[in-house]
Amino acid sequence: MEKLVNTLGEYWITESGVLYKKVKENAHINLIELKKSLAQIKEFTGNKKILMFYDGRTHFTVTHEAMEYYRTEVAAYSIASAIVSDRIGIRIMVDFAVKIMGVPSPVKMFANEEKAMKWLLTFKKINEHVTI
Repeated sequence: MEKLVNTLGEYWITESGVLYKKVKENAHINLIELKKSLAQIKEFTGNKKILMFYDGRTHFTVTHEAMEYYRTEVAAYSIASAIVSDRIGIRIMVDFAVKIMGVPSPVKMFANEEKAMKWLLTFKKINEHVTI
């Protein structure tokens, strides 16, 4: 399995075609690193819109500028995103981004990886016959 590794995490494409991201422990997600990461992801995925699965169960920090970039650029690049974390800070951050800031694609938080993947794959069925 081919992997992309950068300062923010490890990425790979699952058998079901989902981009899986495991956030690195103690990563500091700032605007510069997030822009670099998105460029690398686009190259890695052939610049196609994708389903994104974020494993956010590690400890990491995110700047406000990176959150805004995620909301406008990264989320716009994805068909849908599932985020798995049991950390209250991550839940608050995602809730704020989705409900207050607004996100251009579906984003949902989960405590359970299986439920997250099941939800995410419903968007694959919706988009099977759509050329993106």
